[in-house]
Amino acid sequence: MITIEMKIDLFEKMIEERHLVERRQHLEQLKIQYAQLLDEMAVKYEAQRREKLVHLERKVTLEMSQLEAREKVSIQRQIRENEAWLVRRLVEAVKAEWKERIKSERYKEAFLMHFERLTADISSKIQSVWVSPMDFQLIPVLYNPVVSEEIIGGFIIRCEGNQQVDYTINRQLEEMSLKLGCMIDHLISDGGACHEQK
Repeated sequence: MITIEMKIDLFEKMIEERHLVERRQHLEQLKIQYAQLLDEMAVKYEAQRREKLVHLERKVTLEMSQLEAREKVSIQRQIRENEAWLVRRLVEAVKAEWKERIKSERYKEAFLMHFERLTADISSKIQSVWVSPMDFQLIPVLYNPVVSEEIIGGFIIRCEGNQQVDYTINRQLEEMSLKLGCMIDHLISDGGACHEQK
């Protein structure tokens, strides 16, 4: 015989089983929602990760090019400084050699020969002649010689109309300095020599 207690137990078991089935179904739905949420988050995370990687790659590339550019500028500056130092040293060595040579008779002969050749056609237009203290006595007084401590050797003839002929060692040293700089530039840049245009 089935008693009320048995019926109540059976009824409770049915209710428990029904709740258990509902809970399992609810749990399955939560698992599915959780899996979908994880998938969405993984996709979103992957997109953000790719975006950040692209941003980082751009940033690193930009910083590398800036660093490379700064390094090139630094190297170029160092090359220019070394070039200027080398040219100064060479010019100073040549200047020292010239300071010794202007004391010789050969220099005085060359000075007078060039002075006479240049003044032959323009002697009436000459207003003054600028020379070094050592060359002062070589210039005739009629040309109004003026002493310049800056002139190493040679002369500057100043004529009417603001014209002048610069035949000084200083000008030759400046030209030599420019030529040396040009030669060094060409040797550094392409391994060739500096070619003057005539």
